[in-house]
Amino acid sequence: MSISQTRLDALEELASTLLPLLPAGTDFSRDPDCDYVIRACWPLVGRPVDMSQISREITVRFLPHDLDRYAASIEPTKQIARSVLETLVNHGVLGYSDGREIERRGLKEPHIINVSDTWDF
Repeated sequence: MSISQTRLDALEELASTLLPLLPAGTDFSRDPDCDYVIRACWPLVGRPVDMSQISREITVRFLPHDLDRYAASIEPTKQIARSVLETLVNHGVLGYSDGREIERRGLKEPHIINVSDTWDF
């Protein structure tokens, strides 16, 4: 699979849009072989040493062609797209548990927010 720098740049821009929605210390990452997913997690401060220290991952999945369309858009359209994405992510985290109840090194399944069918701008 070929990694698109255009998509990576779009993901970076979109991650910065989502940063204010998430707790302090949020770190974004991606799979090195994938250019249409961003992942976020953050430190769980003040937790006992035997409990999870890092949040359960939030994964946001896009369609590759939506990222291409976003990257090619003019700024007013990008602003609309970012606003729609914020709404989708805010809705997608309803009921999300950050994993603080899990013992350290316990298995934490990612919380997946798939915007591939709903990110319409």
